[in-house]
Formats: sequence, C-alpha cells, structure tokens
Amino acid sequence: MQLSRDDETGDMLLSGMGQSHIETAIEKVKRRYKVNVLLKAPKIPYRETIKGKAEVQGRHKKQTGGRGQFGDCWIRVEPRGRGEGYEFVDAIVGGSIPETTSRPWTRAYKRRPRAAWSRAIRWSISAATVFDGSFHTVDSSEMAFKIAGA
Repeated sequence: MQLSRDDETGDMLLSGMGQSHIETAIEKVKRRYKVNVLLKAPKIPYRETIKGKAEVQGRHKKQTGGRGQFGDCWIRVEPRGRGEGYEFVDAIVGGSIPETTSRPWTRAYKRRPRAAWSRAIRWSISAATVFDGSFHTVDSSEMAFKIAGA
C-alpha cells in the first residue's frame, strides 16, 4: 500500500495490489479515524504546447480614489525546441517604458508569466518577449506590471 501526492494535479493517490486491497485500507481509515473518504479515478494531467507565434496585450488599470494602479505591456510568445525551456527577452525600445523605471519591472515580467503558466497548465513554454507597453508616472508599480504580465 502506498500513499502519494501527484504534483501536477494535486490529487492524493492511494495505490495497492488490487481493488480489494484499496477497499480494505479505506475501511481501516474510516473505522480508525472516523472520516469519510471520497474515491474517484485519478486525473490525467493536461498538457499543452505553443505551436505558433502570438502577441497579446496585458493591461491592468485600477483607480480607487487616491493613487491607482496602472501597468500595460505587450508580450510575444513563440515556440522553441523541445527541452530548451523558458526564455525571457526584454525588447522594450523607443522609450515606451523609460529604461530607468522599467528595470525593476522586468523582474515582474519575468516572474509572473512563468508563475501563471506553471500554475494553470504545464506548458512546454518557449520564449516570452516584452516588446512594448506604457506606464503612468504616479500609478505604475511592480505589482501592476505583474498583474498585467499574467
């Protein structure tokens, strides 16, 4: 009898030598700990990959009376070869986001898409390129750009 957790689906998996072996273990748990156990078939992890190039705008704008939140970025996602992993490219040019203020936000660009993609679906990710965007001198912050990048 073995109990384990599937990292991709989050399910607890109980494995044994057969159906009766598992049913006996479940009955012991019910008797000993007086808890109900829900049995269901294990999930199959869903995986996706990117097959073509896509460009998308991520914008977060929230005004609540005082200082608001504003983040705007254009991200291009394109496939890479198998096993090459994730790559982030900062290709902001022309002052759409000033270089002096964009450097702290590039960390937000790098982290947030990777975190969002790994949490939702196990992607075979390629390259994410931030190539344009806009900012507000008062309302832009690292958190606003994290939300926009997601």
